[in-house]
Amino acid sequence: MFLRLKAQSCEAKTAAGSFFYFLCRSPRRKTLTIYVKEDRSIRVLSPLFLNNQKIESFIQRKASWILKSLKKQESRQLERKKRFYKDGETFLFLGQSYPLCYVPSEGQRTRIHFAGSRFEAFVPLDMPCDRIEGYVKKAFFVWYKNQAKKIIEERLLVWRQKLDIQTEKVVVRSQKRIWGSSYYKTKRININWKVVMTPLYVIDYVIVHELCHFFVPNHSQRFWDKVKNVFPGYQDSEHWLKEHEALTRLS
Repeated sequence: MFLRLKAQSCEAKTAAGSFFYFLCRSPRRKTLTIYVKEDRSIRVLSPLFLNNQKIESFIQRKASWILKSLKKQESRQLERKKRFYKDGETFLFLGQSYPLCYVPSEGQRTRIHFAGSRFEAFVPLDMPCDRIEGYVKKAFFVWYKNQAKKIIEERLLVWRQKLDIQTEKVVVRSQKRIWGSSYYKTKRININWKVVMTPLYVIDYVIVHELCHFFVPNHSQRFWDKVKNVFPGYQDSEHWLKEHEALTRLS
């Protein structure tokens, strides 16, 4: 049975500035790690019996990175705003932003059509105005998921052939905080359908990343060497995801 300790609230005073953080000790941890979460709270994860002096020294060395991360999260919070599905709003598809245009329709349901330079939301003529936006949102989710399934399956086929591997199953699904996951023993991968909003090279990277776990089932240096060998310049895709993640949020 593992010993569980409550997170300890601490303050760090560094040359780069002062900040509060939560120190979480665990018998399962082997290394020190720092996380700056979306709400700008700071977590320092430590092995159970590591002395405070080493923890303090580690925080001092990482102080500039911590403060930079805090500013980045603050900037992202400012970027995040409630997503509306009104005429004139813009949405991403394959890395490009396109406007939404309402189109009155004699049909019975709301549907989305991509016209190349804009999204068209076909809205039934008899739909009450206060219900239109909700139905457009649902239609957008359906459209995105259908496009994601088609594009991901096409790109997966390309990379399976290049890597000469087989996958038993690929699931295009909603994943709140990650772009993909893999199960190397069962040769199954999951891909977040929101990836269809990113450029094609980013979609390729997400797929390659998960397929490379079939060769190396962790994030060791050997894994990253494998990714780099298969997909040189993968850092560009990582950078896009970090910089534009807020734009892919649909609620």
